Amino acid sequence: MRKAVHRITWVKKGGRLYAVFRSYPLSENKPRGRARPKDYEDVRVAVKNQAELLFIAEKLGCSISAERKWISTDKDDAYNRLLVYAVVRRSLQTPEKIERLRELVLDDDFASDAWWWASTFVEIYRREARKFGVGSRCLYKPAKAFKLLYGLAKR
Repeated sequence: MRKAVHRITWVKKGGRLYAVFRSYPLSENKPRGRARPKDYEDVRVAVKNQAELLFIAEKLGCSISAERKWISTDKDDAYNRLLVYAVVRRSLQTPEKIERLRELVLDDDFASDAWWWASTFVEIYRREARKFGVGSRCLYKPAKAFKLLYGLAKR
């Protein structure tokens, strides 16, 4: 099993705040070579409220820098839950649905679902965002599917 350290950093671009999700592989056999940060980028998604993501990270036991410039974890489950929250949250408007998403992501039974959804989001992002240059817009449809499945959207 390949181990990784996961880190979420913040980037401001064009007046928007983005959360950049990255996974850095760790290997005992080979030293980490020099690689560009984009090589490890899983997803870059616009964030409406940084404090919400920091709150979820704190609840999941992630490390948060003193300046609140990054979130770090070596737990795949926490990383997956944060990624799902960030991708789906940006399309929710009502406080009730935002709270429902927060409860869902923090629920103990959500671990395998979080893994599947996070893997799906990362795969679509890597395939579409880089190839076609559309950024995280390619995640709107899978996020909509998530919302329909979990009762967070109108049918």
